[in-house]
Amino acid sequence: MAETLNLFIDEPNELSFDLTIEGTEMAKPIVRTVIEGSKFELMFPTDRKAEGWTVTIPPLQEVLSTGKRNLRLEVVLNNKIFTPLTLQTEFSKSQIVEARVINNSEPNTVVKASVVRANPKDSAVVISEKVSPSKSERKSPAPTKKTPARSRKKTVHKSIPTLEKILQSL
Repeated sequence: MAETLNLFIDEPNELSFDLTIEGTEMAKPIVRTVIEGSKFELMFPTDRKAEGWTVTIPPLQEVLSTGKRNLRLEVVLNNKIFTPLTLQTEFSKSQIVEARVINNSEPNTVVKASVVRANPKDSAVVISEKVSPSKSERKSPAPTKKTPARSRKKTVHKSIPTLEKILQSL
């Protein structure tokens, strides 16, 4: 059992065997292909065709995991089981597509200040803060149409004599 047969677990696999059955009393043979699992075995009927004995193994990704398994060819003849062939098989996926998050950082909060009036006595400054949604807000259902979570802004109006004092406090 030195050979390893590579099969796809997520696609059908067709195998053909050259099998010779000889004897004096010939009954109709039953030929099957068996894939051994750790707790069970899968048996597939193997039919005689022009090119030999053929079996089609369906996709098995719902039943087996990828990895190595033993495969054997069994012949039932006159109430006796013969095993003329045993192979090591390697089941793998035909195509693998994986995706993963590279950077999962939170968006930064943006603070902006602008002068509304230029009168030094009574300057009003608007401070706008773009609020980043928290993790709990992202998982909750969509907010009402009046205040969408991603475009919500807090606006604070304060009367401060100079813009420099505000910028220093930031």
